[in-house]
Amino acid sequence: MDHALESRFLLDPETTAHEKRARERYFHVVEIPRLRILGMAILTILVVFHEVFSTEGTNWQVPITVGAALLVYALASWVLLALYFEKAKPFVNLGTVFLALDIPAFVWVIYETGADKSWLLFLLYIRVADQTHTTFKRALAFSHIVVASYLLLILYVAFVEHRPISWPAEVFKLLILYGANLYVSVTARTAERMRARMVAAIRFAREMVSKLQIQSRELDEARQQAEVSNRTKTEFLANMSHEIRTPMNGIMGMTTLLLDTELNPDQRESLMLVRSSAESLLRVINDILDVSKIEAGRMTLEPVPFKLRGQLEHFIRTLAFRADEKGLTLRCDVTPDVPDRLVGDWMRLQQVLINLVGNALKFTEEGRVIVTVDMEERTGDDVRLHITVADTGIGVPKDRQAAIFEAFTQADGSTARSHGGTGLGLTISRRFVEMMGGRLWLESLPQRGSTFHFTVRLAVDAQPAEPPRLALPARRHAPAPMKILLAEDNRVNQFLTVRLLEKEGHRVEVVLNGRAALAALDQDRFDLALMDLQMPEMDGFETTAIIRERERASGAHLPIIALTANAMVGDAERCLEAGMDGYVSKPVDVRRLFAEISRVQSALHAQF
Repeated sequence: MDHALESRFLLDPETTAHEKRARERYFHVVEIPRLRILGMAILTILVVFHEVFSTEGTNWQVPITVGAALLVYALASWVLLALYFEKAKPFVNLGTVFLALDIPAFVWVIYETGADKSWLLFLLYIRVADQTHTTFKRALAFSHIVVASYLLLILYVAFVEHRPISWPAEVFKLLILYGANLYVSVTARTAERMRARMVAAIRFAREMVSKLQIQSRELDEARQQAEVSNRTKTEFLANMSHEIRTPMNGIMGMTTLLLDTELNPDQRESLMLVRSSAESLLRVINDILDVSKIEAGRMTLEPVPFKLRGQLEHFIRTLAFRADEKGLTLRCDVTPDVPDRLVGDWMRLQQVLINLVGNALKFTEEGRVIVTVDMEERTGDDVRLHITVADTGIGVPKDRQAAIFEAFTQADGSTARSHGGTGLGLTISRRFVEMMGGRLWLESLPQRGSTFHFTVRLAVDAQPAEPPRLALPARRHAPAPMKILLAEDNRVNQFLTVRLLEKEGHRVEVVLNGRAALAALDQDRFDLALMDLQMPEMDGFETTAIIRERERASGAHLPIIALTANAMVGDAERCLEAGMDGYVSKPVDVRRLFAEISRVQSALHAQF
């Protein structure tokens, strides 16, 4: 807000009262005395002209006397106001007193210039005229003082000095004086009403500004509380994710190792159930983290070229086993006018389809699940696809159709108990669809099935499509055995990672923290380092920073991959910004781990 404007709308009562007192003092003690001196100087000049033009012989003693007296009076009043204005304020307003005393001074000048014969009678209109900016009552009061003062002058001249007076003429002067001043006082009422409206407007504006300031403070407090709450939630999710992912890494990794050994059918089935349960729990954790990323505005799209029909075929094959288990028909139809080569974030689109088709399979006991892709609109190189997922399942009541798109909400409480799920899939799907420029909606009848519709905007790829990024890249082996430094303080994760790496022919040295990792690097040379982030004594970030600082002098470069249970918004970016070359979150997926190792090694060889 502009400083000048802000000063006019000060809302603090103490500050406002102080400013008002300061303005009033300046008006009466500085401005009015200055104007009084100027006015007395002008009045002296008028007395000179009066002596020159209104009398047969000029008496210079009169203007000298009048001028000196008026100057003394003006200066004395200024001194008295400066000294006693504040002290007298509780009892009387000295500024108003001297404004009233100016009238006898004017009457004295009239007396000195001829009394009833003076040409300066108009002076008695001045004081009332300059009060029109105040109030009607105040102007009227000064009118009476003026008339009374002139009447006293005429009575003094007639009965004390015994000068001949033309009473009809003087009565007429008094009537004119009173009538004119009364008229001027009445005009003050109009100014008073305008001023009252202005004051009311200013008061209203101040009240509005005050309310806005209060609302602004309340909003700021609410924002701060929301930020604290959001930080608390983020910290909780980060801790929860880390604490769950760490043992999950051990469970899923050890299960994978055991499934690669000789097992009887019962043992293999039990381990498959363990892995399935762990994967279900991991999906819940990932859904919660996806919601957190979306709410934080950190979820972004990564458009890549892809072939729509080939990706849909692969997608349907991955879910066909679940459909066959329940005896359901799962089919995908793409209309011929839909382009095959497109550019978009296939991974997000696939996640939406997985959520919708997965729900359809979950809530359908018999019948079919059909995915249909139609062309809704094409504008130049952009297309808008209309995709539907229709099932013959239990359906959703109309009064619950809007609620199921809210986080942690399902059609009813019994649904979660009988079919499982957190109620996050549709929330995430709707956000992804909106990010892709579309919308998601539902048509459903209880016991008749549901049809989920959504639209997405994609670009048409005019060039030959490159292979899209898959959820789980094919496992790639390192070209040659490597010596790997593993910095990990959890014993289960140490055992699991070492076994996975040794099965690929790599040699692994394990250290418990960053300080031990630096000592190991001083003693030996390694081809790669897998770095946990949260370790005692020295964490992964500090360790990486020290390694990179040492490499500035040597010119070498040790590939470092973060191997961590930190999977919150921005964790991967933080690792790369800290100088690491790659990032793999726990639980460790074997294919993803070796794909990342291969990628980092390829990038290193291309650079050096």
